[in-house]
Amino acid sequence: MRALNVLSFFDGISAGQQALKNLGIKVNQYIAIEIQEESKKVTRKNFPNTVFWGNITQLVDDQNFYKSLPKIDLVFAGSPCQGLSRAGLKKGLKDPRSALFHAFTFIFNKIKEDQGNPHIPFFFENVAMLGREGEESARIISKDLGVGYKRFDAIDYSPCKRDRFYWTNINIPMTIISKYKGNKKTYKDVMSKTISRSHIVPSNMNNVMATYKYHKQNLSPNALLKQDGYLYNKVNAHGLPTNNRQAFRVYRIDSKMVAMTAESGGWGAKGGLYLRKKPRNIDLSYSWGGGIQSQKDRVFMPYKETIVVIPSVETCLKAMGFPENYYDGVNMTEGNKRKHIGNSWNLFVVELIFRSLFFYR
Repeated sequence: MRALNVLSFFDGISAGQQALKNLGIKVNQYIAIEIQEESKKVTRKNFPNTVFWGNITQLVDDQNFYKSLPKIDLVFAGSPCQGLSRAGLKKGLKDPRSALFHAFTFIFNKIKEDQGNPHIPFFFENVAMLGREGEESARIISKDLGVGYKRFDAIDYSPCKRDRFYWTNINIPMTIISKYKGNKKTYKDVMSKTISRSHIVPSNMNNVMATYKYHKQNLSPNALLKQDGYLYNKVNAHGLPTNNRQAFRVYRIDSKMVAMTAESGGWGAKGGLYLRKKPRNIDLSYSWGGGIQSQKDRVFMPYKETIVVIPSVETCLKAMGFPENYYDGVNMTEGNKRKHIGNSWNLFVVELIFRSLFFYR
């Protein structure tokens, strides 16, 4: 197979390029359209030969851009999902970020026309679009791209959940899906063996002005997401905990990991919380002295035993299919590292598409 010329829209930290590398597919020229400088730093560290172009809206009429392109063999894209996500404002393709999809289709159609190849292999990825607004956005995308979507949840192919729609003209045969579906790896298979103190809950609660308790649950042992319980500090009128959101849910180590997120806050919202030592019916709050005199005196002593942990950045990278050293040598906060992972693709599913294109006959 000859080396490919690849064009990546909204390249992020170059998940598509890493997926090609994972499969041993050679790249001649990789052109990345990306505006975020931090993302480009990560890509330059891992793939220094990447050719970068910036703002996609400015490329629509940039003839120098079109003239610079080699014959393109593969295209992929994943435009911002905020307007399409259930967690967003649900403005659909009217959201200015999600509306960048239209710039992508304009440029892609022009490249196909300029290069005389209407069948350039491509895929376009975005969130699973549910509800009335989501169905309408999915319909528009299908119409503009000329193909319907396929829905893949990475929980079937990797250690973590990531439910996404993929529009592609690449045939993905059932033989490939059946071969790779049913990946049994869980958090335990990718977790870091050593634990940073800053990743332990409640040891990192020192500045939290609330009492947290642990609520044990007994869910189906056969579930892919195995929730052990959750932390809470409030109850409703019936005395039941109210904080059962992803930021406070605690999963077992033999559970799949929850979906990586980019923006959500909280202890475990970006990557979940995972049980590393069983709690013993304890109240997780501790205070200095015999009592708390006022709110400002409320402090939390570091807990002496590991109960639940936030997965390390390295764990999150491995769960999504990246090498654990992907960020090595890149000056970036841990929060931003997690954010870029949350904005990225699950490489196990992307590799499924590439296998169908390059290795299935």
